[in-house]
Amino acid sequence: MGREEPSPCEQLRRGLEAVTPGRSPRAEVSSHPLGAGEMMMINGGPLRSVHAPRPETGGGHAVLLQLEGGCVIEQPAGICELTPGSMVILDDSRPTVRTVTGSSHAQRWLFARVPSRTFGGGMFERASLRVMTKDNAVDRLLHDLLLNLWSSAPHIDGVQQAAGLAALDASARMSSAAQDARRTARVHVRVERAIEFIERELADPDLTAERVASAQRVSRRHLDGLFAASGSSVEAWIRERRLQRAAEALKLGSPDTKLLAVAVESGFSSQSHFSRAFARRFGMTPSQWRKRSSLVVAASALGHDERGAAEPWR
Repeated sequence: MGREEPSPCEQLRRGLEAVTPGRSPRAEVSSHPLGAGEMMMINGGPLRSVHAPRPETGGGHAVLLQLEGGCVIEQPAGICELTPGSMVILDDSRPTVRTVTGSSHAQRWLFARVPSRTFGGGMFERASLRVMTKDNAVDRLLHDLLLNLWSSAPHIDGVQQAAGLAALDASARMSSAAQDARRTARVHVRVERAIEFIERELADPDLTAERVASAQRVSRRHLDGLFAASGSSVEAWIRERRLQRAAEALKLGSPDTKLLAVAVESGFSSQSHFSRAFARRFGMTPSQWRKRSSLVVAASALGHDERGAAEPWR
């Protein structure tokens, strides 16, 4: 009986184990705001680096465009390989490992971070790690838009930045990754509708998995089974979205807003419950999160492009 061939993902992982770290040069990072999002140009950096989720972003997704060199991207959901001109949508709320591939010393990436309220719903969850290239006409539009937004970002105002962010959202929704995600998820239309219902009712502390299932006219067990295909459950999805909404409110809201108000607006029945859940998810209290976020915003206002907390790859 012959040995079973390893999967492509396993072959990539085994190849990564052979990478010798060597020196760890610091990446050169420049950034520009894009409405509620952010764009970064990353030059160089270590051969292998880990990106931990940034608390102040409140989750969301990102589009990564490989401009020069090559790399392998690993997230809990899977693994993919990028070459010059290729792109991928990433779940920015999950740890990411990037490993440089090939012999080229030149490495350059364009990274567009988009908040969760823009790339919302389950479609972008499933579109993550699906490689896109300029060979596809629709993906070429996304490629060119990323480059145009980067060159324009320093010269446009907040309203124009928000319009650029909306254009990025629309282009990503038309991409081959999003189309593939929709094709593979057609049997889970109820999940999409359930997510839309959750978003509308998220601030209601009485929102439960049973209520979501009832609105879809199915049993909770059936709906949990559909959610399980994306590695979640109805209850876990509600909890995650509430925490993401709270994190975003703490980042963007007034520092004078009471934590109880943030908790209530995010659907939590009490401040103590909110604080415990928040600390479990993000590793710090809501007050610590808000303080750290305010420091990052202040650094951005002063024009500090190469701030450590903003670097996606270390």
